Amino acid sequence: LRAAAPLLVARERAHACEPGAMPRRLSKSSSFGLLALLPKPCLVCLGLVIFLLGFASESFFNFSDSLGNGTTRPGLADKAELALRAAAMPPERANVAPARAVAGRLEMAAVVAAVVWTPPQEPDLPRPIACKPKYTSKSSRPGVPCLPDAAKYPFASSTPWRLELGRRVLAAVTPALSEGDCGGFELLGEATWCRRAMRQKVDLGLSYGIRERDLWSETMSNLFHVPTRLYDCAISPSKSPPIAMTAPNGIGAGGCQGRADHCYEEQYHSFRVCLGPQPGVVQGRPYETLASHLEGRGPLSVHLKLASEGTEWSVLEELLQNAPDFAKIRTLDVEVHFSEVADAELNDVRLLPEQSRLEKRVRILERLSERLRVTGSTLEMSAEDQRPD
Repeated sequence: LRAAAPLLVARERAHACEPGAMPRRLSKSSSFGLLALLPKPCLVCLGLVIFLLGFASESFFNFSDSLGNGTTRPGLADKAELALRAAAMPPERANVAPARAVAGRLEMAAVVAAVVWTPPQEPDLPRPIACKPKYTSKSSRPGVPCLPDAAKYPFASSTPWRLELGRRVLAAVTPALSEGDCGGFELLGEATWCRRAMRQKVDLGLSYGIRERDLWSETMSNLFHVPTRLYDCAISPSKSPPIAMTAPNGIGAGGCQGRADHCYEEQYHSFRVCLGPQPGVVQGRPYETLASHLEGRGPLSVHLKLASEGTEWSVLEELLQNAPDFAKIRTLDVEVHFSEVADAELNDVRLLPEQSRLEKRVRILERLSERLRVTGSTLEMSAEDQRPD
């Protein structure tokens, strides 16, 4: 409890007075600087906590100093499925050890506060200074995402472990590569391509999840001159020319310029097959594994896109465990679904409690970011579209 009380005031005022409110920057100049951030009900709460636990004012200085230059500002999470709210963590703050070290004490601090104060349902959150997006295209974007804060807390509840997972997701997917590192970017839909990586010789593009049209594989063909293989077991060929193999195919360099319809300058092949963690038929649909499709491929020879509607987690976990197959991937574009549990998912994953399943999936993202350099994400675009206030 003695360790938790400074955290209650300096790090997570939300749990003492405002459910779901995110950490905000703290003054290090004096104890008054800390107290000035708290509304009057919180001062009462603070006084009771100090009285009960016997803290001197310098405890606040020491703990605030241990957090460095202040805590992070609030932001929005990636998709509605997460039911998370993430803080927009600057790169220099993304791996601060003291913040991680005290995370396990947040629940204890919240319990102490709950005894002496009943928090309001709709906390009044100050708006931070808004950043200005560098890119305006409705696509994945490079760089640290600009995530404007909502005028008031947009969710019905606040769950500490969800907030922490949201912060971890944001840290894992925030790009660190600059335009100089990549020699520029190519932005399209849900992809941010590093031009330097795309100049390298690659044998094949594998695209899972085609729907009616797959601009990813068309760009691979017409801009980067890479042949592709397309997989989707859900879309009807009558709705998807690429799956029906009726789109112009392999018509040669420049042949698709100026055309607005489906068109491939390089050869493509399509298959009415879905991607899963194991081969078989589920709900009448055939599934095959990524390992079988990578067989015989060389190092850094494949561009990979996953939009497999929930099976991506087990596929990615298996890929991370298979070093020879992982070494074959030049670039990875992935659409993730945090709350969805696909019909083809492994039984041991399907039976996991929600918290355990989400923690497992966030860890997979973190492991990917340890092995690959993140080039971009759709976080900023999604935040612009959500407008929770």
